[in-house]
Amino acid sequence: MKRLLIEVGVEEIPARFLESNKEKFKKDFIEYLDNNRIDYKEAIFYATPRRLVFIAERVNEKQKQLEVEIQGPPKNIAFDNKGNPTKALESFLKKNSLTLEDLSEKETNKGIYIVAKKILSQDDIKDVVSKTFSSFIKERLIFPKTMRWTTKKISFVRPIRWILALFGEELIHINFEDIVVSDKYSYSVRFLGNKKILIDRAENFEKILEQNNVIVDHNRRFTKIKDSIEKIADKFNSYYSPSDLIWENVFLTEYANVDYNKIDDKFLELPDQVLTNSIAINQKYFTLFSKDDNKLLGYYIFVYDLNEKYVNNVKKGTEKVIKARLNDALFFYNEDLKVPLISLKEKLKGVLFEKTLGSMYEKVERTKELYQKNLYLLDSYLTEDEKENIIRVFDLYKNDLVTNMVSEKEFTDLQGYMGKIYALKQGEKKNVAYAIEEHYFPRYSGDILPTTKEGLIVGFFDKIDTIVGFFIINKLPSGSKDPYSLRRHSLGIIRYIIEKELDISLNKIFEISIQHYMEKGFKLIHKKKELTLEEMKDKIREFFAIRLDSYLQEKGYSYDLIDVIKDKFFDEPILSMKIIDLLKDFKSKKEFEKLIYSYKRLKNILEKSKLDLNSLSFDLNLLKEEKEKKLYEVYKTIERDIANKINNKDIKGTIESLLLFSQPLEDYFNNVMVMVNDEKLKINRLATLKLIKDLFEYLGKLENIVYEKT
Repeated sequence: MKRLLIEVGVEEIPARFLESNKEKFKKDFIEYLDNNRIDYKEAIFYATPRRLVFIAERVNEKQKQLEVEIQGPPKNIAFDNKGNPTKALESFLKKNSLTLEDLSEKETNKGIYIVAKKILSQDDIKDVVSKTFSSFIKERLIFPKTMRWTTKKISFVRPIRWILALFGEELIHINFEDIVVSDKYSYSVRFLGNKKILIDRAENFEKILEQNNVIVDHNRRFTKIKDSIEKIADKFNSYYSPSDLIWENVFLTEYANVDYNKIDDKFLELPDQVLTNSIAINQKYFTLFSKDDNKLLGYYIFVYDLNEKYVNNVKKGTEKVIKARLNDALFFYNEDLKVPLISLKEKLKGVLFEKTLGSMYEKVERTKELYQKNLYLLDSYLTEDEKENIIRVFDLYKNDLVTNMVSEKEFTDLQGYMGKIYALKQGEKKNVAYAIEEHYFPRYSGDILPTTKEGLIVGFFDKIDTIVGFFIINKLPSGSKDPYSLRRHSLGIIRYIIEKELDISLNKIFEISIQHYMEKGFKLIHKKKELTLEEMKDKIREFFAIRLDSYLQEKGYSYDLIDVIKDKFFDEPILSMKIIDLLKDFKSKKEFEKLIYSYKRLKNILEKSKLDLNSLSFDLNLLKEEKEKKLYEVYKTIERDIANKINNKDIKGTIESLLLFSQPLEDYFNNVMVMVNDEKLKINRLATLKLIKDLFEYLGKLENIVYEKT
């Protein structure tokens, strides 16, 4: 048994491509080994920026033995009337190197077929890999972006520069498209001269490369970086950020040495995120924060590929790059502080939001007006001070887009944050300043929500304006593409409502926002057809309903309970959440299950009657059977009680009252025929059921609750 090793050497691959594919390529390699009947003990995949490494441990020299059944022609086609082989059978025998003695018959659902057992040849592993691995590279090592580097019609993530292929100490011949032919050599890191290195046998591969400053195993590089960073962080009683940068550094380096350097004191007056943006996001270095007060410390940690003896040269290089970036940032910052943030609003007229929807200034004004039109819906939610603050936020919340810092490409992702910093520095109220940043929250899946009501409300209406606007101009998400983040914005609105208990009617908001656009001259056109306001509102509701489904299912609610309250949610979201929470508890109770079963029968009977239920009239004198009289007594007993509980939004009490119908409804359906020939009696019984149905419908569509059959 020997070790199989193939190393595909390339120009530097982007780190994000390697991190996202490391598990997939290992799985693909395992499938490759299995499909080619290569018998192995363990399959391994390693990656560095310049090499993709595939290893199979303890591989047999020949393929696994495999007996397969080959199906030939149907029996009636294989032999003629005299029992002699036909040309179809002779062709089958010749193609598969078989004789008549190898054949047998097999009955299938299509008739009797001729079959044969055949043991596939056990080829040498070297020959198998030589013939197949080039195709594996082309067909399975797929990256999001590829390039061509020769005149041949072949592309790969980066140019392939070498292939090392060994089976033990033997060379495996792999010819990749007449561009690269395998040999026994690998290469050191580029910074150490890209030295050509002989690998005498596959088992020595990692050891020889490490002697030449390449740690092939990306998991070992991760541990080395993480342990080194934590050691430095402990030295300063600090923690490091961002932690998710470790994997990126793993795939930016091959040897992964770690050290730290000091930030020039003059740059420490910059806001923390400006420093982090320059140091971490752009340079992929780590910043340190004090464990005592969370303040940014004047040091950064970097990962590099050179030998430790060159660390001072590396430090000087990092200093040079960081100083250039931070000098720019410091200049922008100081220049911005000279100009009042409030004075920049007019400049938003020169910033395009969207060609049809207008400038950012128009969006800000449109959103502010939308808020004012809906203010009456928020009277109980906001104090007078908060309302005043929100108006101030609307005059500030996008202004940092035209500051030197944010308009410069390098710092565009600091929008909102810089607005907050400038507002605080210029004496704005804390809640106003924080709302400028927080109106963007959540910025990604799982992100935090605004901490201030001002940020919540401005963010809410800003997102509503964006979604409704893009629906009106028919620029909607398609497949995985969502260039205007409408899905994220709608999920953010749902999170605002549920997690921050923002009790506001989305139906009303959609309606007012659509009308607001119509007042500004926008037409409701979809696929060359003009829609009514209700039709446009339905399209937006449907879009939100999909996000609501996903959100509630992620929170552990079953699909049937979601269907109960989904329609109700858009008018009474907070009430709907109270209902679904209680239904989740009650669903497991036997008495409730019995009630739902009876309620479904009630709904089915009413629907099948195909009558106008609102026109049904009830007559107490037409109650004939004991069980229908009992059911009506229960109705009268709890009708007023439920009405009081509904008015007080006592959901638990409402459900408990409805449970009193459980046995009477079951008895009613077991003893009373509703659809009788007597028309007056039938109408009266339907009217009775309609009275009861109306009590249930306050909770939503309870008929959607599903119980598994036992």
